[in-house]
Amino acid sequence: MKILYLNPSSQLGGAEWVLHDLVTHLDRTRFTPLVVLPTDGPLVERLRTAGVDVRLVNAFAPLLGLGRHSRLLDYARSLPALVQAVRGLLQVKRLIEDEGMAIVHAHGLKMHFLAGVLSFCLQAKTIWHLHDFVSQRKFYRLYLLLAEVCPSVIIVNSAAVAADLGTIRNVVIVHNGVDRHTFSPSHLESRKDGQLRVGIIGILTPWKGHEVFLEAARIVNQRVSHVQFWVVGDEIYDTAGHQGYRRQLEQWVKANGLQAQVRFTGFRPDVAQVIHSLDVVVHASVGPEPFGRVLIEAMACGKPVI
Repeated sequence: MKILYLNPSSQLGGAEWVLHDLVTHLDRTRFTPLVVLPTDGPLVERLRTAGVDVRLVNAFAPLLGLGRHSRLLDYARSLPALVQAVRGLLQVKRLIEDEGMAIVHAHGLKMHFLAGVLSFCLQAKTIWHLHDFVSQRKFYRLYLLLAEVCPSVIIVNSAAVAADLGTIRNVVIVHNGVDRHTFSPSHLESRKDGQLRVGIIGILTPWKGHEVFLEAARIVNQRVSHVQFWVVGDEIYDTAGHQGYRRQLEQWVKANGLQAQVRFTGFRPDVAQVIHSLDVVVHASVGPEPFGRVLIEAMACGKPVI
């Protein structure tokens, strides 16, 4: 059976790791995956290294600038991007027909809408994989309307996300998993430097609570001098509200004289190794967390989680 996967980002955030793990662990004697992404990036490289067929549809790239903080004017200015998206849809439609795809598995809200359009003109079954809450989005009512008629199944990662959809039919809860071969208690020797390492891991976006983490770091540093604070991750979205966030955090650290105590590691693909290097993992989300993949990864590694 051939399955086409749609995803709006080629970077590596939590949802992208879920897609990566799903595709790379398929039984290739039964399923043949093909992943469609808008641009080149770390996810493309990792999938191709694993032998997965990846196709780039650059016509979808202009849509990446639209997000939860976009205004009506932003959408109006993005009409050329929407025209490009239609061209991208036609490319994907031909790809599905030419390759004989039986299932279209869409990740991310943008791709849900695009896959919804495709569902009206193709025989392939459509799956929406939802990694986020949608009830506070501007298009919530439209999303619910399409959710009733477009996908054969909606996969959600938690009971909370399922509840957020109300009474939508065909909702299935599939919790995110962890590769226990990769995420397991480390047998590395304890460090001899006497330093305690506390880290927050995740994409740099305001709702993940990095400012809360840094304020806590400031307070702890006033009382304990041998603690290092790691901010692991980077900006991966081009949407309003995400751009320039790392620079904002770095300026706060400098203004509070914490440059020696706080380390920004940037994007790290070796998340398990990073967790092994930490003594404590902090999860500081200030908004509802759909799942919190890093929580179970850290616990699988035997680390205390705050």
